[in-house]
Amino acid sequence: MVLERLDAVRWTSKPIRATGALFAFLTIFGLYRTSWTSGRPGGVVTGKASHSSCGNAPQDHVAVVIKTGASEVDEKLPTLLNTTLSCVENLLIVSDLDADFHGYHMHDVLANVSPAVKDSHPAFEIYRQQIRLRDAGATLQQLSSTARDQRDSHKAAWELDKFKFLHMINTIHHEMPGKDWYVFIEADTYLVWPNLMTWLGQLDARQKLHIGSPSFMAGTKFNHGGSGFVLSGPVVRAFATEHPGMAQQWDERMSKECCGDYVLALALTEIGIPVSGAWPMLSGEQPIFTPYGPAVWCQPVITMHHVDSNVVDAMWAFEQQFASQQRPLLFQDLYEHFLPQGLPSSRSEWDNRCPGSVFDIRDPLPEEAKTSNEACSQACDAMPHCMQALYKEGECKLYKCFTLGKYSRGTDPSDVDRTSWHSTWKMDRIREWVASHDSCTAAWTPHSTDNARSGGI
Repeated sequence: MVLERLDAVRWTSKPIRATGALFAFLTIFGLYRTSWTSGRPGGVVTGKASHSSCGNAPQDHVAVVIKTGASEVDEKLPTLLNTTLSCVENLLIVSDLDADFHGYHMHDVLANVSPAVKDSHPAFEIYRQQIRLRDAGATLQQLSSTARDQRDSHKAAWELDKFKFLHMINTIHHEMPGKDWYVFIEADTYLVWPNLMTWLGQLDARQKLHIGSPSFMAGTKFNHGGSGFVLSGPVVRAFATEHPGMAQQWDERMSKECCGDYVLALALTEIGIPVSGAWPMLSGEQPIFTPYGPAVWCQPVITMHHVDSNVVDAMWAFEQQFASQQRPLLFQDLYEHFLPQGLPSSRSEWDNRCPGSVFDIRDPLPEEAKTSNEACSQACDAMPHCMQALYKEGECKLYKCFTLGKYSRGTDPSDVDRTSWHSTWKMDRIREWVASHDSCTAAWTPHSTDNARSGGI
């Protein structure tokens, strides 16, 4: 089975980061193949990629905005710039610091935050400290190192990040006006450029559209920022010119909310622009966490989230190899490339839960299913649409999708006993399902206000 040789890795030595798990997995099975050696942190932007990797669609009408922060940019962005983002002609980097980076200028979009909020919100002390360090000659690499050494810096950077969402719309309108489409991603978002361009070509840029991967908070739908989202030109122009000062007007509200993507949805809805979704094409998962199955299979892949340099390099190598097929890259292709031997049958200290409550099987379970891994697995056997099971003492979760997941040994802070999960996959069913869905025609998801990935976060 596919994970048997993972025993060579000391999984029990310490919790392993999810992306690290993917790198170990790909390395062991010889799947991590790339000839792109300049895409490591610290590399230099080398220009446009070949047309075979990027496609040849005209792109002057499209701009991409990548949102990042001074404390992370040196670690995360170089590999993206040298791989998938090398396809992009109109690229703007927005951040919490004005600085030059690898041939681009990072725009400080926090400069226009309400002075009252900047003076009162504690996270802005980190913002002011970054400016002082830059003015004293510190490099971005040194700022990143300083942030790692300060315990509260990560939380402060996350707090600062939410204030960028509204202000970056004004910035992109000023820097790159007149585009049909504005695509917003983050520094750990992978963008499949040929699929994006094909999809945008199917949409009406004259409409006011806010399209992404929707989720819910407090009953309100919003597009998840890390999955990427798209604003049509009329939305950006309306926000920047018909509602000047709107970003500052929302700064006080933003300071009281957790998330900028959530407040962005509130602000745009207030001016008559609803949240529309195109999930799963805009996805919040990387290949090993993708919930494969009936809902996620023949759709083209446009974005993936939570990718580090290893995953970016592996995806870029795959895209270059795949380009000769001259068709959209589908989720089916991800599964067959990154999990060519399928999935294991069972693994202890492993969490294979499918992201999004839409994949949960909510049929009533016998109480016995919660008493052991074997009983939980048998409950899955009894339901024809169950593809995998996840058990922890007193809990049994069943899913109608299949995904690899990650190492997990008592990592839930709410679990005082630090008991671990046990994962089971119904491989006969999965193999049968995959074989019966071997032929795929690209199923471009129509954007819709009814589209949503999950019932809440």
